[in-house]
Amino acid sequence: MVSCAGELQGRYSSSQVGSFTIVFRSGKATTRMYGTDDYECECWMSGKQIILDKPGAEPEMPADTNDDGTLDTPMGEISKKGS
Repeated sequence: MVSCAGELQGRYSSSQVGSFTIVFRSGKATTRMYGTDDYECECWMSGKQIILDKPGAEPEMPADTNDDGTLDTPMGEISKKGS
């Protein structure tokens, strides 16, 4: 696995009410689910799969990158909304 720094940057989210958002910055990712606190974690890549890991917390959250630039996460598909 390698850091996602330089590979992913910006804000990805769903367009549904109660949306799930991931903001990628400098090899870190901040996740946000409507009504919950932000969750900061490390971001790693293994091929086309992204692994979000918060040290000391289990389990890791995987996300697959799609050819169209969207990400498939356990919370559903999200797309890039901004930088």
